[in-house]
Amino acid sequence: MSSEVFCKNIDKNRNERDNMTELSVVIPTKNEEKSIGICIQKIQKVFNEHHIDGEIIVADNSTDNTAAIAKGMGAKVIVPEEHGYGNAYRFLFEEASGDYIVMGDGDNTYD
Repeated sequence: MSSEVFCKNIDKNRNERDNMTELSVVIPTKNEEKSIGICIQKIQKVFNEHHIDGEIIVADNSTDNTAAIAKGMGAKVIVPEEHGYGNAYRFLFEEASGDYIVMGDGDNTYD
């Protein structure tokens, strides 16, 4: 598939989807209550400083307070039907509505 055809398909899909955002940051988590808030703050800071219309989506199967913290900070939280890192990303990609998707992690090891 040529890049021109690919771009036309993206534009067609964009017009068909509601609430399209510029950037989706997707984060799989498992018991990250000590660090998820820091990660979300960093993302929100970038969104604000660069005037990015973005969303943060967290896939969570934690037994701690990760989901509650993420929700409280404005992230969309989904619970995948099955456990596993790859499965979490599959569900996150399905939920993302941004023109671009950034993959993150909830343990605060990346900037």
